[in-house]
Amino acid sequence: MNLILGGIIATSTIIFLGVLLVSPVFLIAEKPTPVMLSFSLYDQSNLEIWCKELSEWASSKNIKGSIFLSGEVAEKYPSCITLFPKSFDVGSQTYSYVQLNQINDYSVQLEEVQKGRESVNKVGNLDSKLFKAPYGETDDNIYSILNRNEILADFSYQNQYNKYHNNQFLKFDLVTYDSHDVSNKIKDDVESSELPIQIEFNSFQSITEIKKIVNEIQSWDIEFESASDVSNLELTRRI
Repeated sequence: MNLILGGIIATSTIIFLGVLLVSPVFLIAEKPTPVMLSFSLYDQSNLEIWCKELSEWASSKNIKGSIFLSGEVAEKYPSCITLFPKSFDVGSQTYSYVQLNQINDYSVQLEEVQKGRESVNKVGNLDSKLFKAPYGETDDNIYSILNRNEILADFSYQNQYNKYHNNQFLKFDLVTYDSHDVSNKIKDDVESSELPIQIEFNSFQSITEIKKIVNEIQSWDIEFESASDVSNLELTRRI
């Protein structure tokens, strides 16, 4: 009897292991699509109120994201850094929000990026290693400039982000949508994407509009992530 029972158990074990080997896809749950909400902040009269409303709402909903601003905006509206929860990364956008590829002097480009990062760090009492170029425009100097400023990740582009790895910047694919284009029409595309998604907002949009869009996205099969999550790097360290 014991021999028969032992044989049944052994046979069942072999069959179960065989199923594991040939059908792993059925036993591993698919991970939701990572979505990074990206907010660009500009110099405008209502910016402090805008930041307060967005940061409070994001905190109450446990939403992750990333904000980007120039050094000048950081100095003028410091609460737009300090109010946001730790679930948000903070990135710099040069000091005076200039188009880098329109500057012919490398040293001026370098100074713009350096001053922008220093101002954001000083105002927010943090160590930010995240960057986004104004207007999404860069030139061949960008990798040298970012490296010299100890910046580890660059989210300037629509179809990629670059991160520093093994002493060089490497390209990683990314899909970017303007928030005005977000609707149920792209729901299937977002949910089925094998690449991280970036959705871009800016401070000229009303908080009401942003809430409506984010609430719709949140109902999809997605997971909100910060730039640190997407790149698997620590890009914003609060000091």
